[in-house]
Formats: sequence, structure tokens, C-alpha cells
Amino acid sequence: MSITLFLLNKKGYESLIHILQNKNYISLIDKVITAEDKGNKEDCCNEIFELCKDHNIDVYKKDEDYIINSEFSLAIGWRWLIINAKNLIVLHDSLLPKYRGFSPLPNMLINGEEEIGATAIFANNKMDQGEIIISEKTTIVYPIKISEAIDIMSSIYVSLVLKIFSKLFRKERISHFKQNESLATYSVWRDFEDYFIDWSKDAKYIERFVDAVGYPYDGAKTYVDGKKLITIDKVEAIERYKLETPKYGKILTFENEFPIVICGENTLRIIDAKDEHGDIYKFNKLRVRLT
Repeated sequence: MSITLFLLNKKGYESLIHILQNKNYISLIDKVITAEDKGNKEDCCNEIFELCKDHNIDVYKKDEDYIINSEFSLAIGWRWLIINAKNLIVLHDSLLPKYRGFSPLPNMLINGEEEIGATAIFANNKMDQGEIIISEKTTIVYPIKISEAIDIMSSIYVSLVLKIFSKLFRKERISHFKQNESLATYSVWRDFEDYFIDWSKDAKYIERFVDAVGYPYDGAKTYVDGKKLITIDKVEAIERYKLETPKYGKILTFENEFPIVICGENTLRIIDAKDEHGDIYKFNKLRVRLT
């Protein structure tokens, strides 16, 4: 019994660390494939590569030549098509069949889901519609940063991966069942435009959005007076201002030098913002509109 691992990002790296703590599981690994991910500042490509080298495991970058000849393959965080892989198991950042597709974890946080989790499936030729092997979930409390959620999800991934490896080592059958199509929802991919704050949304929603697209992702964006692009890293929803004529995106006032911005509902305190060069951005006037 052997397995090829396609590993990316912190979840893939953490899973590999725990696999390598068991000599029996190391013996199952045929090779590891990793890659760089420019959209994620924690792709962990180099860390995965070096860890494999330290343990004398064959490791390849995505664009190198390699042959998949193992009985199973397992993909964690992988964003590219995998061909010619037998019994391909994919770990997905949601409780399938909900949030099939792209960026499920950020979108779950933006939507304020009370539970997050991951699912292992046998891949087929349809997007995240393969039969479910196992899933795990946990309850979260807001506010929560995406980096914290990734740490939680990494622990879930480790648990799922070790259970799968245990079955493979014992040569047990990996049972699976069909997804309930009536419960299926889809999560859409993000590009640069999707990182911009929609100030017409309510303050709590925007707070979740800022937290969900922050490090290791590119961060929430907005324009100051339609000209200067800034990244907003930390905010806090404020509900005590009753507005007679709400004009979302305008600065209402300052509290301890922090601007209070009008949202579609309630207001938001901007605590931490940076300019295009990564330097701290200070708001120095009241009559400002954010778009």
C-alpha cells in the first residue's frame, strides 16, 4: 500500500509534520508534490520541500516531471488539476455538500457561520461532488481572524489525515457515501476586486469580511476619496451611533484618533490600516469618503 501526497499551505505542512511522527505512516509515502501559491503568503512550499528532504522522502515541485504510481493519492490545499491518480482523496475546507468550490473558509467566516469544518472525499470529475469519507467540525466564536481559523482547520485536517493513514496502514476498507445534492451550495473564487469593502453592508458583516480576507491573504481594500488605495487590517463594529441620514463610506467622527465610518447599518472603527507601501496609514481629516 502506498500513497502520493499533494501538499500546499499550512494545512498541508502541519499534516505532513504529524504523519512523519509515525514511522509506519512514513513507509506508506511514495512521494510528495508541492507548489508555490502566490495568492497565499503561507504556501509553506519550501518548508514542505525541506521537511521531505530531511526524512529522505521523494519530493517534487508541481512543474517538475514525476509519475504517480501509488495505489492512493491525497490532496491538501491543492489548486490544480491532478491527472492519472488512482483513488484520489481530496480534503476540502467545508462541511460538504455546503460551500463546494473556492475559498470556502473565508466565505464561511464572512457569512458568520457558527461552525467550520473539513471533509475528505474521493474525487470525481465534478467540483467537490465526490463521495464523502469523513468530516469533522468545530464551533467558533466571532470576532475571529482568518489566521486563527486556519490554525483550527489545520488541526481538523491533521485529525482527518491520521485517520485515513491509519486505515491505509491497517489495509482497512475506506468506506464512503454519496453527498446530499439537495443541501449543496457553492463558493465562488476571489480576485482583486473581491477584496474591496462594500460599505453599504452592515458593520458586523464588514468586520467579519476584514477579518476573513486578512493575512495570509491580501487584505481588505478601500479607496480614500476615490484616489488613494489602502488596506484595512483591523476594525471593530460600533453600534451606539443613531444616524438620521446614514451615508455609508463617510467618516462620522474620530474616537481616540481612530476614524468611525458609517456603514449600511451601524458604524465601524478603523483600528489598523496601511498604504500601498505597507506603511501605517493615518486618517488626518474628517471629510473623507471611503469607496
